[in-house]
Parts: sequence; C-alpha cells; structure tokens
Amino acid sequence: MSPTERAQREDVLAIARSWLATPFVDGASVRGAGADCARFIEAVYKEAGLIPASYAPPAYTPQLGLHQKRELYLEELAKVARKFSGPPLAGDIAVFKHANIYWHSAIVVEWPTLVICGMPRLGVGYLDPSRDPHAKRHARDFPPQFFTFWSED
Repeated sequence: MSPTERAQREDVLAIARSWLATPFVDGASVRGAGADCARFIEAVYKEAGLIPASYAPPAYTPQLGLHQKRELYLEELAKVARKFSGPPLAGDIAVFKHANIYWHSAIVVEWPTLVICGMPRLGVGYLDPSRDPHAKRHARDFPPQFFTFWSED
C-alpha cells in the first residue's frame, strides 16, 4: 500500500468517526443532525476527496429494497468506486443485502468485526457484523459486496 493510499484510508476513517452519534434520518447527510447509510457514505467520501463534490446520486425512498429487484444502489456505487471480491481493508465499503436488494452500506474499520454505518435506532455508529444476529444471518445467506476507491496492487 502506498503512503498516499494509507493516508487517504486514515482520512476516510477520521471523517467517518466525526459522524459518530449522528441520528438516523432517511435521505439526510448533515453531520450531527441526521444521515442514512447511503448519504453518510456519500458525504464521507466527498469530504475525503474520493467522490467528486459535483456527484449527485438519484433520489430514493426508504422502501427501495422492498419493491425493487434491480440492484440500483450497487449500480450507482459502481459509478464512483470499484467493486472487488474482498477481503476489504479499512476505508473500503461493505454493502449488505437488505430486503430484496443490496443497499445497506458501511465503511469498513476492521473486517469482519467492525464497520461504521448509519442505521435506524443506532444512528451513525459502530456495528460488529460478526455478532449482530441480523447482520450475521444476512452475511451468511447473502455475502456482502465490497467497493474501494483504490486500485489493485
């Protein structure tokens, strides 16, 4: 890993940690006031300079995963990041299947035991996918998808 990549990954984690305890609010991305998992991810990587400030994802509803078969979130994420098979490193993105499609995302801190994500009732916080019963079941039945902003070495 290059020194530049290491610094960028550390920057992503520092920015993500600055969002801890932000309440969960669908469609929002205001540090300290409200964010959902997708907008949290977008805001962190924009601040880190890895997603262009001009990038504007399409609108979505909280019910997206209930009535959708097309992997819209994965398609959109692939426009700004590279999908890879894993294992992820700190600063990469893990996307979990929720309802019918992959659309719950988290920033990897240490895989598979620690991610930072925005979730109802949790807000932006730490989650251990290897211990959370819901995440553990979904990860077993539907392996997470991984995305990165860095090239393969």
